[in-house]
Amino acid sequence: MQDRPSRRTQPNAEQSFSFDPTLAVNMWGACWAGALRVNAQAQAGVGAMGSAWQDFAGRQFKENIAFMQRLGQSRTPDEILATYSEFWSSAADDCSREFSNMIKLATDTTSKVVEAAADETSGLLRPNA
Repeated sequence: MQDRPSRRTQPNAEQSFSFDPTLAVNMWGACWAGALRVNAQAQAGVGAMGSAWQDFAGRQFKENIAFMQRLGQSRTPDEILATYSEFWSSAADDCSREFSNMIKLATDTTSKVVEAAADETSGLLRPNA
């Protein structure tokens, strides 16, 4: 046997670098923090949209039940036609109002998320930010 050191015991430039997990945390910490702030804006907006939609669905359900009750109390074809006409006219108005509200909420959410993302991105690009 020879007393020659093996290749594994001789460090070279590639082997002397060791990966330190704190290096990754320091490098990506600002990015993750920014992403979390942007995500918080998105969650708040989607939560508002979900709440508005649930309120609308609850109101529509009650109106549907009331429609069925009025329809059951109708005695003549004219009363039935009037009940249907009133219900569908009201439903169309309610749906168009709700869709407009949802579009407004979605637009507001998108604006806030884009603004937050722009703020975070510009913060990452500034030195010593």
